[in-house]
Amino acid sequence: MSNLAMVGLAGVFYMLQVCSLNAEEVSISSDTPAKVRIENNTIFYRGDVSQASWKAFKYAIANGAITDVRKIVINSGGGDTQYGRKLGSWVFEQNLIVEVEGGCFSSCANYVFPAGRKKVIRQGAFVGWHGSEAQWRIMGEDPISKSMEAKMKERLRSQNVLSRPELAGTEELKKLVEHGWRLSIDGLKKSLDDEDRFFEKLGLENTFTIYGDLPEHRKNFENSGKKGWTFSLEDMEQFGITNVQYLGSKTYETEPNVLKNMIVFTLKQELQ
Repeated sequence: MSNLAMVGLAGVFYMLQVCSLNAEEVSISSDTPAKVRIENNTIFYRGDVSQASWKAFKYAIANGAITDVRKIVINSGGGDTQYGRKLGSWVFEQNLIVEVEGGCFSSCANYVFPAGRKKVIRQGAFVGWHGSEAQWRIMGEDPISKSMEAKMKERLRSQNVLSRPELAGTEELKKLVEHGWRLSIDGLKKSLDDEDRFFEKLGLENTFTIYGDLPEHRKNFENSGKKGWTFSLEDMEQFGITNVQYLGSKTYETEPNVLKNMIVFTLKQELQ
């Protein structure tokens, strides 16, 4: 694959793969690479979910004095879905408690939070979702709508011309755009399959990750002006996210920091 095709693929696939919350808006960390340390039987993870953060995590695990790790305390604005699943799988396989400090958003909420044998949310912290790989399926039969295809191909075109202006309007550019587009779609389909296997391993459906993007909820989500959505602990349990504890004095979904950043969806009788 040419360097130009790689430039396009990286740009487009980043848009598909990475979902995170602006750390400046809330007390949630998007440091990259993540700061990972080990104290006694606890792993502390503060930062985004990315390849660099995964390397930092593996380095800390390989070089830390871990004898009987029991818990991961995480503060993360999210990030790359692939590495979110890697981290979530490790947490699940180690049978860890997941404790949220500050916030656990996007890929952190999708893959790390539900992977814990017990989930603890500290006072003032929140868990928030705003989509996953599966959101592309609700756009229609194809994983990517025609309008999205047009936007992404334009992005590919712009990135390639930025690297080599002489390509503008040429057949070579058209071929590079189509090649980059196809690679992006193939990568997305593989990632969708990987996500399906991940949730199957956890014994969960993925509905909680795309709930606000479903046609019947999308308008309410968009009108809320919030970055994502969350649920009461009781409603999380209806999705199969069990054994969740909130350490605050108030009910989780009524906490000011939760309401400030997330729309709270109520399931009522929908899943019964």
